[in-house]
Amino acid sequence: MALGKRCTMCKKWKLYREYYADKRNKDGLQARCKKCHAVESREWEESNPEYYREQVAARTARRDPETHRAQVRNAYQSDLEKARLKVKIQDAKRRAWKIGSGGTITETEWLDLKEKYNYTCLRCKRKEPKIKLTLDHVKPLKLGGENRIENAQPLCLSCNCSKGARWIDYR
Repeated sequence: MALGKRCTMCKKWKLYREYYADKRNKDGLQARCKKCHAVESREWEESNPEYYREQVAARTARRDPETHRAQVRNAYQSDLEKARLKVKIQDAKRRAWKIGSGGTITETEWLDLKEKYNYTCLRCKRKEPKIKLTLDHVKPLKLGGENRIENAQPLCLSCNCSKGARWIDYR
């Protein structure tokens, strides 16, 4: 099993970690090693100084710190929401399995249900993002309800906790 390959510029055999990734090639690596790539890049910069300066200026102009912070914050929030949603769905599945009631609710079904009710808690009428909606079973799993979307309603955490294991339909 080969742990490296030959560089097309310096003709030396080098380990895979000494090459940059390139999805377009069969092996997923560039043909030149990192050192040869750096030499070639420097030569290109020296032979095209005006174009290189323009490229650097365009990159720095795009790099507005406030915009960058906002993009990172939004990406983090989005990932966090996806992770929370996955945990909520998995928790409901686990509880349903433990009790022995059938059915599953997928992430897309839950998102569609929240959208159907305009991202609003059906009991207190507050909306996201001020609150976080949680999945509530109309007929609780403890009372024989199934873990299906037809038996689900969106409630905020405080309303869901105050409802407890009672059979209350806010739809």
